[in-house]
Amino acid sequence: MRVASVLFLCLLGLSVTAASVHAAGWDLGKRRDLPVELQQGDWRVLIRREREPTRFLWRGDGVVEVETDDSVGFLFRELSGEERAARSMSWRWQVARDLPPADLSKRDVDDRPLAVHLWFDTTGLQSHWWTRAGRSILRWTGLPLPGRTLTYVWGGNHDRGASFPSPYRPEEGRVIVLRPAGSPLHTWQEERIDPVADYAKYFESGSDTPRFVAISGDSDNRGGVSSGLVTLPVFR
Repeated sequence: MRVASVLFLCLLGLSVTAASVHAAGWDLGKRRDLPVELQQGDWRVLIRREREPTRFLWRGDGVVEVETDDSVGFLFRELSGEERAARSMSWRWQVARDLPPADLSKRDVDDRPLAVHLWFDTTGLQSHWWTRAGRSILRWTGLPLPGRTLTYVWGGNHDRGASFPSPYRPEEGRVIVLRPAGSPLHTWQEERIDPVADYAKYFESGSDTPRFVAISGDSDNRGGVSSGLVTLPVFR
């Protein structure tokens, strides 16, 4: 195959991957809109076009306040090589103002005050090699590309420990309920998970390490206001 043809196919893969991110309605927020402490930690915000963004406020000592008001958004950063190889991720969180219980397994009603996410490069769906090449190139932009995801949530009308496919990406995402709606407010709860073990458990094929970690709050579907605190996740 000629060099020009290879280059064309790589660029095609890049455009397909970029289009998939853009078509989903997501953009990178302005770094300057984040608190300086989060900017210094290489955190970025992913925002939904034509929706109000969730607010991420720095409260000191590694604590972020997450405020929603009919809004949605992700605070995320790329993991270091050492963090990607870690077998433990831990954090603490609490909710001050909860949202009404919702069925998080259904599209367009899955509001929750807090969630912590792991985003992986691996995709279980078949793709052409030039699309995979495009994904590799697009990583340089810092965008969190579509791949498999694990979402640990506070909220929903499910039992603690319930898990189910993501309503938006059922083949690629898994939702795990750690604290259902109605859990005690204003009370710190500690969480610790094994990213590698959870990937194997919920996807039952292959293995991978996470590339990005994210924090979110979501109340844009049914409307509402929520607030909570979460510590920046620690990897060991």
